[in-house]
Amino acid sequence: MFELDHATAIKINTLFTLIVICTLFIIGLLRWHSGRAYAKWCVLSWSLTILGTSSHPLAAFGFLPDFLSHEITMQAAIGGQIVLLNYAMVQRWRLLNNQLLAVEHDAKLRLEQQVHQRTAQLRAARLANRSQSIRRIKLAACCAASSIRSFWLRPDAFNG
Repeated sequence: MFELDHATAIKINTLFTLIVICTLFIIGLLRWHSGRAYAKWCVLSWSLTILGTSSHPLAAFGFLPDFLSHEITMQAAIGGQIVLLNYAMVQRWRLLNNQLLAVEHDAKLRLEQQVHQRTAQLRAARLANRSQSIRRIKLAACCAASSIRSFWLRPDAFNG
């Protein structure tokens, strides 16, 4: 069975934790560089975490004096990280909400434009229908008048 002593396990865990935190810090820098404004709060948060978490193991292994103050520093750094990451999340939510509202507004404007276009098409079709109906009525009236005239003007119309 494979066993590590406590000091070695702590060193491996600390190294792994610092690698993960630094990776997240670099991802934050890349996101910030790509134009995402909320990422600056992530970068600040991970910077604070890097400082706090790196001072704790250095003090634990005797590289820095006064272990207790560095433990408090690490806890304060993590508390600051929580606040800053929440603020970054709120900023991102606001950005996404504004984008959603813009998309909704554009869709609403397009829909209104389509409704106006369709209404205009229906009105034009109704007017064309009415004009066609009026022409038919006029034609029927003309034909009826012609038939009546021809009936009354026939020489044998009154002969029994």
